[in-house]
Amino acid sequence: MVLRPILPARTILLSCCIMQTVCSSKPEAPEPEQAAQAPSPMPPLFVFQPTPNGCRWQVVPSLTEDPELLAMTEACPEDIQWSPDGKTAFVLGTDRIWTGPPNAHTAMSRPSNAQHMRAVNGEPALCGIDHQGTPQARTWRVENQRFVAGPTKKLSDVDFMMGDIWMSCPLPEADPGWTGLQQGLQNSPSSGGVFDDAPAALAKVVDAHGGVADTVGALTVGGQKLVYNVVLGDTWHATGPLVWCRDASCGNAVPFEDELPRQPALFPRGDYVLVAQDFDGKGAGIIRAGEANWALKLPADARAMWAPEGLEAR
Repeated sequence: MVLRPILPARTILLSCCIMQTVCSSKPEAPEPEQAAQAPSPMPPLFVFQPTPNGCRWQVVPSLTEDPELLAMTEACPEDIQWSPDGKTAFVLGTDRIWTGPPNAHTAMSRPSNAQHMRAVNGEPALCGIDHQGTPQARTWRVENQRFVAGPTKKLSDVDFMMGDIWMSCPLPEADPGWTGLQQGLQNSPSSGGVFDDAPAALAKVVDAHGGVADTVGALTVGGQKLVYNVVLGDTWHATGPLVWCRDASCGNAVPFEDELPRQPALFPRGDYVLVAQDFDGKGAGIIRAGEANWALKLPADARAMWAPEGLEAR
C-alpha cells in the first residue's frame, strides 16, 4: 500500500455520491422561535472511502460543509488507531503498518498473521490468531523500527466468547485515549447498553414496533433515549427497531424509518449517533436525535468513525 501525501491546500473531495448526500442533508434554517431548540452541529467524522483509483481518507466536518481530504492510498486500510490529539495514527494496511501524521507516514512491514492492532507504550502492537493445532494468540512489538515476535498464549473457548480477542492477547494494556475503527466496533456503546431488566415503558415501545420486549437496550443521545432490540451472538448486538423516546413514559415515541445496516453498532456523540455494521464498519450513516430518517448516509462501502479532537485536514 503506497501513501501519496496531499499538500496542505484545503481540498474539496469525496465522491459525488457523498457530496450530493451531504448537500441534500443540509438542515433547513429554523424559524426564529425555534432557533433556541436547534441541535448542535454534528461532530467531525473520519471516513475511509474506496474509489476506482484507490482509497480516500477524509474528514466530514459537519452536515453543511464539504468533506476534506487527508490522504490517498492504493487500498483502504483494515484498521486505524488515532492518538488522543488526532496528530498521530497507526494504520493497519494490507502489507504495511503506517505510523505518524496522516500525510507523512513511515512504514514497517506487516507480519503475515497480524490481525489486530493497538497502541501500547506509544508504539503499535499487533496480535494475531494462529488456528493450526491448538489456537493461540501471537504478538509482535516494535524494536529498532521493525516488528519482532512477542509472547504467545494458548486460547480457550472462553477467550473466543469475549468478543474483543485483544483482551486475550498476552500484551500490556493498550494506551488510554487512543481510538480505533476496529476497537470501536468491538466495544460499541450499543453492546454495553443492554438492560438485564428493561423498564416497562421501553420494553413496551420496542414490542409495539416489531421488536422483542425482553431483549432491549438504550442509549442517551441529545437528551433523548434511543431504544433498540438486541440479539446475543458472541456478545450482545443491536438490531432494529430503533425508537426515540422523548420522555420517561415513551408516550411520544418516534421510530427510525430508513433501512438500517445489518447488525448495527451505535455510537452517540452530542445530538447525533453514528450507525455502522458492527462486523466491518460499512453501511455507515448519521441520525440526529429524535429524527426518523438519516441526516447523512455514506456510500455502502465507506467506513466511518467519530474523528478524534484535533484532527483536521492538512
